[in-house]
Amino acid sequence: MQLSFQPAAKYWRHACSVGLWRQLFFSAGWKSFLGVLFVCLWSGRAIDALPVEEPTSDLSTYSLDKVPPDARKGLGFWIWTDKTFDRQTCRLWRDFDIPARAKVTSARLRMTVDNCYQFYLDGRELGQGADWRGLTEYDLTLLLAPGHHVLAVNAFNDYFQAGLILGLKIQLDNGQTVDIKSDASWRVVPDTESDWEELPQARPQWPPATIIPTRSVVQWNDKHWPYDFVSVPRFYPVVIPFWQAGWFHLMLASGCGLIFLACIGLLIQLALQSKEQRLLNLERARIARDIHDDFGTRLTRLVLAGEVAKSELADNAKACLYFSRIGDGLREALGAMDEVLWAVNPRRDTVHEFVSYVCEYAQTFLQPTGIQCQLEVEPDIPALDFDLPLRRSLLLAVKEAINNVARHAGATRLLLQIHRQESRLVVLVEDDGRGFDPAQAGGERNGLGNMIQRMQEVGGDCRISSAPGRGCQVAFSIPLKRRPSRFGWLVRNRSRPVEIKPKITAPGIVAGVVAETTLKT
Repeated sequence: MQLSFQPAAKYWRHACSVGLWRQLFFSAGWKSFLGVLFVCLWSGRAIDALPVEEPTSDLSTYSLDKVPPDARKGLGFWIWTDKTFDRQTCRLWRDFDIPARAKVTSARLRMTVDNCYQFYLDGRELGQGADWRGLTEYDLTLLLAPGHHVLAVNAFNDYFQAGLILGLKIQLDNGQTVDIKSDASWRVVPDTESDWEELPQARPQWPPATIIPTRSVVQWNDKHWPYDFVSVPRFYPVVIPFWQAGWFHLMLASGCGLIFLACIGLLIQLALQSKEQRLLNLERARIARDIHDDFGTRLTRLVLAGEVAKSELADNAKACLYFSRIGDGLREALGAMDEVLWAVNPRRDTVHEFVSYVCEYAQTFLQPTGIQCQLEVEPDIPALDFDLPLRRSLLLAVKEAINNVARHAGATRLLLQIHRQESRLVVLVEDDGRGFDPAQAGGERNGLGNMIQRMQEVGGDCRISSAPGRGCQVAFSIPLKRRPSRFGWLVRNRSRPVEIKPKITAPGIVAGVVAETTLKT
């Protein structure tokens, strides 16, 4: 329970805000006007003695307290601009300093304005008021630190007399006191000035405030003034989260700008790389065409010339043997040239073309040897891109494995299995030959080391499984796409186990692998 005169105060505010005094004065005459004024003042004092329950509204943290005896202590003068008129706005400004290395232990400001105001400290709006009959107290203890500060009040006069009265008392930990009062040291800010609430220094053209004598205003000189007292809870410094701070916004904008520039650079690089690839493919196609039309034609002529010369000689002539060797060598050269042309031709840069070529090569190569070639290829392999370095390295490794079977294995059957595993291509070469011990191969098996090295150079994997008397199985695994190598982004794939599907290719071979050893360089 607190003592208050809220009904009279509310009626007084309403009368001031809507201009009821003016209507009463002109409609009912000046006697009625004085009568209403007397009733309001008398009712305010009478009701002040009645207990009224404290407001319980949660819409405001302001508390209406009983007027303390020293409410007027520390206040300055009533100040305003040099001229007063209705519907007038007056902007008052004052700066002050708190000594360095001093801590503020208490800072309380009391003020009011006839009729209403907006109060700022260092550009931050702290409060508003609309009743000159009461004082409002602000606790600024936590907002004041050593240094320069600015007080600013944007006041408004609705009708008749106008003025501002204010007092700020700051107590420091060293016992000193800083008093700021409303007096002629305040400056009046013109209406044309912008952002004046936070300006650190006053403009030279700002005029000083005018002190209004209290004897000229009867209500200000009343010994019972103020009639109510509002206490505002303590203000706390504004804590700005880091994501709302200016430095964070600047860093975020800089980061986004760098990412945008990086994206633009990558797009330009991609466009240039695509153009380079197109030009490279055109050049490869031209080279393949020129080799086929020029060098291939010349080799074919030499083969035909050798055959003609051989036919003109006797069958038992010694030169006939040399012409046969020359013809065989030229045919081998034509075969090697066809392989180079296949590798260089950009139209062959697909998985489907690679599978077709390898299967045809294996059948053609093993046909004279008497080794049966069994093919197991994943059906409906799409025409995925398969870059030249990848397919050439895999082709040479597969050829080496097939050649080893034909030369050393003594096998009767060879299984060539090709399938995809995730984003990799797996080629399995398995035979039913005599086998060997990989651990004892040593330097005699240079072809094995070459296969492993070729796979590792392109990020692939080669796994060899064999045992004496149980054949040999070589599994190649290679990625279908190369990783980019510009700007140091090339990271080789680690060797990882490949799913191997062993097959029984001849009677007497046990399913699976008895002894398995992985060779790595």
